[in-house]
Amino acid sequence: MNVLLLGFVFTAQMRSWLPNPIGGVLWFGTDDADQTVFTPMYCSITEVPECYREGNGDLYTFSWTSSFWIQNWVSNMVYNKYEYMHPDLEKVQKELEGKFFAEQDNTEKEALELYNKSPEQAVQFLTKYSGTQAQYAFDKWKKLGEFLVIKYMDGIVRKEKDGEFIRNEHGKSSSPQRVGYPADFYQRVVKETGDKYKVLY
Repeated sequence: MNVLLLGFVFTAQMRSWLPNPIGGVLWFGTDDADQTVFTPMYCSITEVPECYREGNGDLYTFSWTSSFWIQNWVSNMVYNKYEYMHPDLEKVQKELEGKFFAEQDNTEKEALELYNKSPEQAVQFLTKYSGTQAQYAFDKWKKLGEFLVIKYMDGIVRKEKDGEFIRNEHGKSSSPQRVGYPADFYQRVVKETGDKYKVLY
């Protein structure tokens, strides 16, 4: 089941063969589905992670600790230079979601062992796990935003390799790529400007 609403999106994973506190997971993300990170939020958690918490910013109050605002900050940078910037976003997205998927079996195995001793302990474990993953994804996405600002500032593309910016032999920033603007932008400028700046010699 996929649900898309203003501000967040989730996919519900429900497994009847597991106890309810473990079997239900909301793969939750803020902002739009293409540019979010689906993060495991178990249905039994008893605390909302700080970055998702109501009151941590709203539509008219920006917050640097809110997942909604950090996701939107990054997405709104990417929209304008999607062709260049989205591959950088997608790299971090795949890294994070790959980590969460890879950990799922072991996480649920440990939760099940705790559940068999004490359901309450399993719930506490999953609450802590979900909160930790939410904060981890949030921190990574904020770093991504900082990286994108530096790499694409002022319409250029700074050279980097494996997430590290390349410096010249003096330790200063290397010459960037000047990629310009999309062809349709230039065509629109010509069309909208007409002969306004035309100079006859």
